Amino acid sequence: VGRSAADLGFSPVFAVGDFAGSLAEGVLTGGAEGRVFSRASEAAPAAAAELRAGDLVLVKGSRGVGLDVVVEALTSGRRAAGGSC
Repeated sequence: VGRSAADLGFSPVFAVGDFAGSLAEGVLTGGAEGRVFSRASEAAPAAAAELRAGDLVLVKGSRGVGLDVVVEALTSGRRAAGGSC
C-alpha cells in the first residue's frame, strides 16, 4: 500500500498504528516522504502543520486507530477560516 501511495504521488504519507512501519517502508521505497506515529493524537498536529492551501488529503484506516482525530485537526482550521473541507 505504501509503495502504491508513493507511485500515485502521495507525499508526505503519515502512517499510524501497528503496521505503520511496513507502510512507511513502502512509501520510502517508492521515493516519497513518510513519517510513522504510534497514535493518531501524535500524527494529528504533524499532519496539520504540513497542510497547505490546495492540498488533497486521503485519510485511510480503521476507526479503531482513531484517525478521526487527524481529520478534526486537518479541518478545524479550514472551517474557522471559512474554507471548505
